[in-house]
Order: sequence, then C-alpha cells, then structure tokens
Amino acid sequence: MLKRTLYVAWRSLGWASRALLTVAVGLAFLFSALVLVLRYAVLPNADRYREPIIATLSETLGARVGIGAIEAGWDGARPRLMLSDVVLHDPGGQPALKLGRMENSLSWWSLLSGQLQFHTIEITAPDLNVRRDAQAVIHVAGIALRGDSGEPSVAQWVLEQRRI
Repeated sequence: MLKRTLYVAWRSLGWASRALLTVAVGLAFLFSALVLVLRYAVLPNADRYREPIIATLSETLGARVGIGAIEAGWDGARPRLMLSDVVLHDPGGQPALKLGRMENSLSWWSLLSGQLQFHTIEITAPDLNVRRDAQAVIHVAGIALRGDSGEPSVAQWVLEQRRI
C-alpha cells in the first residue's frame, strides 16, 4: 500500500520536479559521505597531515611556519582544528609571531564558496613582532603591509573571517 502511494506521488510530479528531487537527494548523500569521511578518517588522524599543512601555510604566507601539534574534533556540527605552539618566522629566520594555541571552527560555507572560511578563530597567548623598515613599510609578523598590490592579502583574508 505504501509502495503504491509513493509510486503514485512520484509519477504525479513533473519531470523537472523529479529531477530536482533526485539532485537534492544525491547532494544530501554526498554531504553525508563528506561528514562521515571527516568524522572517521580525516579528523582522528589530523596530526598526520602536519607536514603538508606546514608546507601549505609556509607557501601561502611566504614565510617559514612551525606547528608543535595538531588536534581535531568537533565544535557542535562544525569541524574544529586546534594548533599549538604555532611560530611564524620572518625572512631573517627570527620568530615574528608566536601563538600558544589556535582553535579554528570551519564554516560549512567554505564548501559553497570554494574558499577557506572559519566560523571562529580563537587565539591564546599571542606574541607578535611589529617593525618599520628603512622604507617606512610596516611589517607585522614578518609580513610587509602594503596597500599597492592588486592581489588579496593574508591580512585581508583574516579580516574577512566571521569571528576572531
């Protein structure tokens, strides 16, 4: 009886509605699979990815980055990444930024936007080096702050985050 009712309801929908419903159900399954992979494969093994994370951060920031430990878990329904003993070095190799602990909750909007976005970034015990060079350019954590480049900067990305 239920099977017949579902079949009649399905056939009464137009082809566009059936296609839209099929796509929506498929996307729901893909999202569920992504959450399961994050929950059981990626997050429990987050410290294994420390070297690739360090390499990516170093390349993105244009400075050597060090991370003491990486832990991962969940902040409600959001994946959470906890980094401890984070050090960003200036071009001379000196520590320019030290973060005792950094906790980041990923925003699910990252999937739709294609950009890394965090719901929250919590920093504990920051130690920041700020200096001005001979050309009057200000360097924060070893990164020069210049307003003349047309490309988005790391500082701009940080300021676009929802909650720090």
